[in-house]
Amino acid sequence: MGEYLSFDKLITPTLVKILFWLLLAIVVLVALGDMFSGYFWRGLAILVLGPLGVRVYCEVIIVIFQINNLLTEIRDDQRAQRAAAPTAS
Repeated sequence: MGEYLSFDKLITPTLVKILFWLLLAIVVLVALGDMFSGYFWRGLAILVLGPLGVRVYCEVIIVIFQINNLLTEIRDDQRAQRAAAPTAS
């Protein structure tokens, strides 16, 4: 619990996975609803393209957080290098 309170471990990746499965279920239900209510081709298109769109959306969210993590690591490395570098006097 302490790693969550100190933000050492992020909960966003877990939340994005939950969001993915929730959105995927919604897409499938909407597609099936369309297919059985007279809009077969629209429902089929949603069934084929919807999961792809949901996946791309969730991956973009995860990539944004990964970029943040990498930039934080780069910043920390540069600070450590500056602290270890000998000062010119």
